[in-house]
Amino acid sequence: MKEMEKMAGAVKCKLMGRDMEGWDQKLDLSAYKVELMCLAMYDNVYFVSEDLSTSPSLPVDEDIPGSVSHVCLDRTSLWFCPSTYQSALDTMMDQLNELATKLTPLHVSHLFSGQFCVAKFSGDGGLYRARVTRVGEEKVSVFYVDFGNNEDKDMDELFVLPEDFMNLTPAVAKVETENSVSSDLEDKLVGVEVVLRMEDENGKRLAKFFLEGKEMSCCPEQVMVEVETFPVGMKIEVSVGHVETVRVVWVTPKEKVDGMQASQELVDKVTEVLATQDKLATLASPQIGQMAVARFSEDEMLYRCRVEEEGFVRFIDFGDGEVKEEGMLYKMPLELEMYAVDAFKIELDIEETVLNTEENILIAEEKLIDAENLSLELSQGGLGTCYKGEKIIKLFKQAVEETELGSIPKGNIIEISVSDEEEIEVSDGEEAETDPSLSGQGRVAVTVNDVETVSTLWLTRTDSFSALDKLRDQL
Repeated sequence: MKEMEKMAGAVKCKLMGRDMEGWDQKLDLSAYKVELMCLAMYDNVYFVSEDLSTSPSLPVDEDIPGSVSHVCLDRTSLWFCPSTYQSALDTMMDQLNELATKLTPLHVSHLFSGQFCVAKFSGDGGLYRARVTRVGEEKVSVFYVDFGNNEDKDMDELFVLPEDFMNLTPAVAKVETENSVSSDLEDKLVGVEVVLRMEDENGKRLAKFFLEGKEMSCCPEQVMVEVETFPVGMKIEVSVGHVETVRVVWVTPKEKVDGMQASQELVDKVTEVLATQDKLATLASPQIGQMAVARFSEDEMLYRCRVEEEGFVRFIDFGDGEVKEEGMLYKMPLELEMYAVDAFKIELDIEETVLNTEENILIAEEKLIDAENLSLELSQGGLGTCYKGEKIIKLFKQAVEETELGSIPKGNIIEISVSDEEEIEVSDGEEAETDPSLSGQGRVAVTVNDVETVSTLWLTRTDSFSALDKLRDQL
């Protein structure tokens, strides 16, 4: 038996909607195997029907007059009532409300998922046919089968559904639209006489609505997420989520800053909300700039993203991104619209001579991502400077002009002159006599190990090599 989610062995049933004439013959022909729709169960009697339909039939490519009764939370699912069902629904509603004082309260033993009942709707206090969808400790969730909406009810607001009302097919059918239904369009659709046309698009049945011969277009959903501006002239502790180039990084403030929402705390909140989402609707025909949700390939977790060109999506709370194929993007839950974008795109104050190579990007990642005590200050000119504590972080060595130090190859033994002010002059020459100290005037034989800047060298005294060799052997 369909619909009922209560385990049963041999049970007592009452067949609704037909007399028993010819029933024995039907059982013989089917070897006593029949499929029935279970409508309700009261006092251990199962009320069943041969009619397995749970909603009106909506043929493809036909104009069907009727009205939309409810728009679901995903904004693309709607419940539609054909005009041919409206008269019978109105009559049933009148009869049901006339019986209001005679209805029997639904006993707790009859509360289980799939049970048909009567529920009092909070919107108008009227009585409506409903199906139990979930039983909680204090509340019972019901689905109004003739309108499509859901509601949590107290147990004393539920009643036994009279037999005369069991075998009537629900008055509404669920349809899907290609794009989201805006609030303005919902106001124009719900409760208004429109024409529905179901069309087959690539094997998927999609609904289109018409009013006075003109299509009522469903536009792609544009979830608006606030994009804040990173403050100028303030040193703010940040975490770096992504290094895009040697000059462009994406950062998130560690703590909330006055006048801003974005923070690591907000990122954690968004991540927690998405971790509970297991039935997100697929985003059909995503548009450039549209907000969505996608799984990151490295951890398969859901994150907010923005659609960019050629299938690329940018994860707006971290700054990185990747290409996603059709069907891999989901509609962003509306509750996440209230949270601002958490990652800021910052251009760093880096010399133009620094090349945007993979090697240099790796250097920046090693120094910035997961760095502790990292702060960033944005100048009036819009360029960012990174700090570790109070010290400026120099990501790259300054470029060295070939004409300035081209005559000092790395590793060569050179002569240096040391003044009393500890200034060192560098020149080519033969290995000279070594002086035990770099203080005072003198010439010391050294090897250049690294040219850090045009004014900074790393040197090793040649008379230290033997000691260094012994240390290396010991290590």
